[in-house]
Amino acid sequence: VGLIEKIRRLSLHFGSATYATTPASIGLSQVRSLSFIGLLCCMPSLVQFELVRVLILHLQAEDGDTTLPLRGISGMFLLRYLQVRCNFTVELPEQLGCLKHLATLEINARVAAVPSDIVCHPSLLQVRLGAKTKHKHLTLSDVTSSRAIFPDDLSNVPSPAIRELELLPPICSFSRLPAWFQRLHGLRVLEVVVRELWEH
Repeated sequence: VGLIEKIRRLSLHFGSATYATTPASIGLSQVRSLSFIGLLCCMPSLVQFELVRVLILHLQAEDGDTTLPLRGISGMFLLRYLQVRCNFTVELPEQLGCLKHLATLEINARVAAVPSDIVCHPSLLQVRLGAKTKHKHLTLSDVTSSRAIFPDDLSNVPSPAIRELELLPPICSFSRLPAWFQRLHGLRVLEVVVRELWEH
């Protein structure tokens, strides 16, 4: 077996190359860490990376209305770290329960919707969703909107080990700081803005 079939860490930096492709001689099924920087049209299919633990995607697209469907990551059962930076919208799975080892989720981009079990995921330590700006505290979305990720009265939320929770614009709206935040006992960093902040 050639060494090229034993690659565990694969870094593909295609830059602005339009027709770049992954060399066919590289066996992708054994890759544990994948870093891809380039145009979305050149990104290899993620279904080939079943054993990936670290996935870093820095993508560009000419059309800002483009959508990156990442629902397929639910099959990456060993995934521990996911970072995506792009200039378009990312679609995450509805739930992250299948990714039992996921510790860091960092999406520096617009997010179509947030997984419903994100605050009660047993292994997540760091969550950052939304387009990062130079301002740390911004309204998450139009506060008059009826859409929200989590209702204010969400119940039965366990106390996971999550340490950093950043919900950046434009993701959701909270009418006020939800009571269930008090159950996130390991929380060290919280970045949200609410319409009303009670004194207590």
